[in-house]
Amino acid sequence: MALPARILVKKPDELTHTEAAALPLVSITALNSVRYAKSLDRVLVLGGAGGVGSHAIQILKARGAKHLTATGSTKKLDFIKGCGADEVIDYTKEKIEERTDPEFDFIFDTIGEATKVPHLLKTDGIIVGIGGPFTIEALQEVREGTGVLTRGQRMFFGLFGPLLNLLLGGTRLNYNVRYYTGDYGYFCTFAWGDRDRMQDIVELVKAKKLKPKIDTVYDLKDAKKAMEHVESGRAVGKVIIKVADP
Repeated sequence: MALPARILVKKPDELTHTEAAALPLVSITALNSVRYAKSLDRVLVLGGAGGVGSHAIQILKARGAKHLTATGSTKKLDFIKGCGADEVIDYTKEKIEERTDPEFDFIFDTIGEATKVPHLLKTDGIIVGIGGPFTIEALQEVREGTGVLTRGQRMFFGLFGPLLNLLLGGTRLNYNVRYYTGDYGYFCTFAWGDRDRMQDIVELVKAKKLKPKIDTVYDLKDAKKAMEHVESGRAVGKVIIKVADP
């Protein structure tokens, strides 16, 4: 396999090859989100148990998040706490969108539910989403606070977002909208990176501030089972497909 040197770094000795495989996509996505934040005093992560969410929690804490709240299901609460969350909300018992006070400076949405929570932002707060939207209609719904992304929208964005981002030269979507608490920023970010961002990940690993969270490792012949497991929503952390033994 031939890859451009500008996106490669040496695997840290602290990680196995399997652990190293778990980090780049999710960690770069999280790193890209943090750069939009104006403040990390109080942070909310929607979907703290998935591949992106579990690593985003660690990176946000490493970048200075003072109080980080994350959402997850009952069985995943301890896992999310173990990633470093200060507060975990069991969404089967409490709907975060039913809170009324603007309490967060930064919200990172990994599950496509950004339209449900803009009223929880303090003035000048920032929402970063990785689950959409990607159409003008969906963006209008974000502006009006009424939209819910379909599974098809999320799948399209997940599959083709990086390609579109590459073709657009790394352009990000930046929309200032008004909803409940004055002006806030909504950004949609992609997993695009370079050697510098990869090196940032390596340094976090070496400083013991970032640890790969792996749910299951599948052999290549079981790739279909791996995808089914991801789509089931039961995975905590990353699902890995092993192509060959290192």
